[in-house]
Amino acid sequence: PLAAAADAAAAEGFDLQGARARAAREAEPSGVVLKRAVPRLEGLRVHLRCRAGLEGLLAEEVESRAGDLFRVVRVRRGGLVAAARRAWRLEEAYRLRRFDTLGFEVGRGGGG
Repeated sequence: PLAAAADAAAAEGFDLQGARARAAREAEPSGVVLKRAVPRLEGLRVHLRCRAGLEGLLAEEVESRAGDLFRVVRVRRGGLVAAARRAWRLEEAYRLRRFDTLGFEVGRGGGG
């Protein structure tokens, strides 16, 4: 099926690499593994986003319920930036209730 999809895409002028990637995604759906450990990497920043106005409450929750997990680096409108104190799992972060999305900061040269 993968080769046939790639051949059909090439014949129609579509991007071959894109067709292969699409076919692979359809064949093997992906997911998020909440139990896999995220190593403690120096400079890795975790962004916890929340509704504007709830940043202070989120920071208090992180400090009181996950102080062994994260150190709040800075609070800003719509969330906060944290640094991991140790290796952790996504399921640990998702026990916090006052944030809606979590992201990792990438592409920052200085690690700060």
